[in-house]
Amino acid sequence: MNVLASIRNNFGIALRLTAAPMVPLLGGQLLGHPTAGMTLALGGLYVALADVGGPYRVKLREMTIATAGVSLAGYLGTLTGSDLHLALPVMFLWALWCALSGIFGNGPSTVGLIILIAMCVAQGLPGDRDLALLRAVYFAAGGLWAVLLSLLLWPLRPYYPVQAAVALCFARVAEFVRSGASPAARTAFSAALDQAREAVANSRARRQGMSEQGQRLLSLTNAADRLYADSIALLEGVSLASGHSQYSLVRREFLEVLEAIAEALDAIGAVIERGGGEVSLQAIDDRVAALIARIDGIRSETLDFSDDLAALLDLRHAQRALEAVAQRLHAAAATVRSLPRARSGRTGLQPVPDSLPSTDVWEKLRDNLSLNSLVLRHALRLAVALTISTWIYHGLHLPRGFWVTLTVAIILKPDFGGTRQRAIERTIGTILGGILAAILVGTIVHPIAISVALIPIGFVAWAIKDGSYQRFVIFLTIYVVLLLNVGHPGDWQIALVRMLDTALGGALALIAGYTLWPQWARADLPAQLARTVAADRAYFERVACAYLSTRSGSIREARQEAQRENTNAAVALQRMLSEPRHVQRHNEPFYTLTSYSQRFCDAVTALATYLPQFSGRDEIAGMREFMVRLDGILTDMEEALRDGRPPQAALNLDDAVEEANARLGELRATRVAEIESRPDTPNRDRLRDTSVAAPLLSRLADDVAGMFHALVRLTAS
Repeated sequence: MNVLASIRNNFGIALRLTAAPMVPLLGGQLLGHPTAGMTLALGGLYVALADVGGPYRVKLREMTIATAGVSLAGYLGTLTGSDLHLALPVMFLWALWCALSGIFGNGPSTVGLIILIAMCVAQGLPGDRDLALLRAVYFAAGGLWAVLLSLLLWPLRPYYPVQAAVALCFARVAEFVRSGASPAARTAFSAALDQAREAVANSRARRQGMSEQGQRLLSLTNAADRLYADSIALLEGVSLASGHSQYSLVRREFLEVLEAIAEALDAIGAVIERGGGEVSLQAIDDRVAALIARIDGIRSETLDFSDDLAALLDLRHAQRALEAVAQRLHAAAATVRSLPRARSGRTGLQPVPDSLPSTDVWEKLRDNLSLNSLVLRHALRLAVALTISTWIYHGLHLPRGFWVTLTVAIILKPDFGGTRQRAIERTIGTILGGILAAILVGTIVHPIAISVALIPIGFVAWAIKDGSYQRFVIFLTIYVVLLLNVGHPGDWQIALVRMLDTALGGALALIAGYTLWPQWARADLPAQLARTVAADRAYFERVACAYLSTRSGSIREARQEAQRENTNAAVALQRMLSEPRHVQRHNEPFYTLTSYSQRFCDAVTALATYLPQFSGRDEIAGMREFMVRLDGILTDMEEALRDGRPPQAALNLDDAVEEANARLGELRATRVAEIESRPDTPNRDRLRDTSVAAPLLSRLADDVAGMFHALVRLTAS
């Protein structure tokens, strides 16, 4: 995402994050109390950063906790920072507790990090009891200003957080379509869908029943999920059709309609975020009509040979998948059009039940008080790393040494790959930003002028913070150096000190991530792949049972579980690929297993999407035998991954696939012979059903074989 797009999408958030520190900073300058203004600004910035979105009551709770935590950190850090015997144990315990907050979810984790950063800064700027108390009061006042700004002074739109979360789902589906089903787009959609569901659930918790607005937003969340599944089926259908030479005749039309789908998804998302309104889908209707007309033209020219009929059937299948997406888009647009405008008022601040009852809090803590807990291991790693970093900068008498601990707190991640990437990006961004900041410091020397310059620089930094991290760090470094120059104009050495401290902190974070209870993704990946294979197996079983008119569980739930586990596997694989080479060892089988598992899940989704059109005249030839044999193979693969042994089941899917393909050949021949005299015989439906199912069964068999042989190579390595 480029800078201008980030500014446009995050305008309101960036404006709040800019105003939270700048109002007290400028006020302190104008009233002749720059130090007080600076401390108030820090408190406001810390608490503003704790606003991670969600329902307003949840935001109020988290920002209030952040205000109290930052204030307490300011007091304890200031008192203990000058005495190493106190600073080290306080830092260890504080870091341990803040890191353990990640047990309770993303919001508490963010609040914990903000409070930890406040402790790092306060310990680096120690003082007596009076200064500690004054700093705590100023931090609290700045935090309350940020709460007031975020929740009361800003226009209150109770459903906006939910609208934004649901809108993001549609934007992520658009990215998925444009990317041709890239792994990154899959992961992004999965995260957006989880966020939207959580936002809708939290909103529903405000009242005894769900409001009309909430019902519409829930419906749109489900619509985005179904559109994602339909898009998978569409891309699978286009992939099958592209294997025929006739596809070249309609390739341009297919590409145009795929782009029109992405544009329509973006438009629906934008209107949802605004709170409802009209969405024009005329462009997609026109392109779908043009594609259908082109396929009809091919039909009139290519019915002399069975090969031509096979191509036409696959093109028609892709066309039907496309029409299903278009219909779903129209239904979503109608829901968006009927969204009732949310009124401002007290509805946004109605009580929300605690996300975790107190008994669950202690239960979660108790469950994670073991070195087998990834959260506890990371908390210990972070606490030890910050304690050592504090000892080092005290021993070296580094000026503004708190930048070392602050860097460690921000860079150190649960996985080494994430730590290494963040260390590189932050170090490079700090160096580039430091150079630019040193130039600006020599140019802008008046405190008021510096304060004014901070406004656009801070605004851009906060607008792009969720995009390119390195780019964000460049602007953040300029912002921080200029902020410190408000009290000491012309001090370009601050930029150099920040660059050196950041480099040292990055090095310490890398050492800690590599040596202190490392959590290598390779060790966890087999268990994750076992869960993925199990979810794939359950998903196919439910779809196959629906084709065979056998009772089974919810296909939608099975699809969501399979997609979630495949996303988890892809994320775990990416983590492993960012780890040191000697840890990865032989990674090709993991990559192949993950890729074929995702292909398998997509093929099952394509099969499931066709169910509403399935005539049910006959049972799909070979499907019952295929289901039974596939269940045995995947169950054995799941157990093999858990036990670390080679798979033992026989790959015996060929007979079932051959039965389906033989039936497809018979129906094609029959249909070619009768099409001129009897165009609407039952064989038409039979051929349509089998022409969809047989190629997908072949595809599934190939995917399972790929997974099987990759597992053999993995256990042999």
